[in-house]
Amino acid sequence: MTAPHADTELDGVVIEFVDEIEGAKMLDQRAREWLNMSGEEFARAFCAGELDIEAPHVGTLYFLLGFAGIECDAGSNTHRGI
Repeated sequence: MTAPHADTELDGVVIEFVDEIEGAKMLDQRAREWLNMSGEEFARAFCAGELDIEAPHVGTLYFLLGFAGIECDAGSNTHRGI
């Protein structure tokens, strides 16, 4: 049996598990690169309904919110920290 965060290899596919700290780093890095804002700024703006999910990169960043431990429904932002 492998450790919870170890890579797993199945038929040439590598699955890498990401914890919330790494997820927050990924979100922050991409939000800064793509939208010139921090990951936390993105989370607040997106969850407040200030960003269009169909705008370039916004949908991808929305997907990354979950990796950072952020749950966001229309108009609400619940997270365990970035």
